[in-house]
Amino acid sequence: MMYNLTEMSINDVESSTKMSAANRQGLNIEYPTDYDKSLIGVPISLTFNQDRNDTTLKMIDVWSKYMHKVSKGIIFPRPKHSISNTFESSCSIYQFITEEDGETIKFYCRWVGCYPNEEPFSIKQHKRKRSTEDQLTVSFYAPFFDVMDPSIFLEFNNISKFSNANFDQDSNKTIKRYINSDVSKDYNLDDYFKESAAIVKENNKFKLIFYNSDDT
Repeated sequence: MMYNLTEMSINDVESSTKMSAANRQGLNIEYPTDYDKSLIGVPISLTFNQDRNDTTLKMIDVWSKYMHKVSKGIIFPRPKHSISNTFESSCSIYQFITEEDGETIKFYCRWVGCYPNEEPFSIKQHKRKRSTEDQLTVSFYAPFFDVMDPSIFLEFNNISKFSNANFDQDSNKTIKRYINSDVSKDYNLDDYFKESAAIVKENNKFKLIFYNSDDT
């Protein structure tokens, strides 16, 4: 899906406010407190380029059907999710904005626990006039939003299989070691998933590097 993505929304983070007690003249002022409310229950919309096979629309349909059938007890999630009471059909969505070189990261954020809250079948409404259906916009719900937190790098690398069987068993320690050092020349690219990516630290800057499993 990421290769068809053309646009994603991002909400502003706003601080909550409170009113101070009145002074001797009966005047009070508004002052900021926290911005937790802006980070919880965040809507996000993603726009994708459509292909001839409606790949993105079909994936969203399967995703939504799975959530529906789990909630109805028709099918069951994997036991580890039932035991830990976690939501198997959610995901994290990451955004990395780079400099002109396409690698050096200058802004990053993530939405955690995301799932589609609509299936945009309206794109298929019948029209006598030919419709190109070039793009598809899907709304997601994100319970949590996180901005410019270095733990995003650790989680992203772990999910992207940057830590593999040839490295330490403790994947977080492995990732930390690579993030806090220059780019290693000893990558075993055969252990990466095809078209995977990792965040590395090079010359005191974090970079988003893509790998192919068949690279030499």
